[in-house]
Amino acid sequence: MNKLIFAIALGSMMLFADCTKQECDIVHVNYGEYFTIKTCGKYCFPDDNYFEVKNLVNEFCPCNCLCLWEGEMVLFFSANMDGVTIDTTIGSSELTNKVFVKDPYTMHFKDIEFEEACSNSNLRPEIISASVMVSK
Repeated sequence: MNKLIFAIALGSMMLFADCTKQECDIVHVNYGEYFTIKTCGKYCFPDDNYFEVKNLVNEFCPCNCLCLWEGEMVLFFSANMDGVTIDTTIGSSELTNKVFVKDPYTMHFKDIEFEEACSNSNLRPEIISASVMVSK
């Protein structure tokens, strides 16, 4: 009887854990066109190459602060290009690689979107999306 109760409890916990897992978007995209990326997104190309966004990090100078430099957005991602998986980052400044290059592919981004405008109540708003283009 104890084994049955344990099995039911374990099964319930596994079901609950599976249902609360964050679902990531799977988006089909094309080379040479800008598309919008978000954290927890998988972006698939027609030739079965893809990349997954792990995190979009706001490392910009906080609102109303005096900084030595403006800061940047950093994109952490995993790319599978021609069967080779690479975990890497690119950033929006010269401090971090601004363009990802794995011959013959290049990736760069623009148009960062924040969750809200920078304010005294939120000095460093989360980045919710950015536009990316991968060229081949």
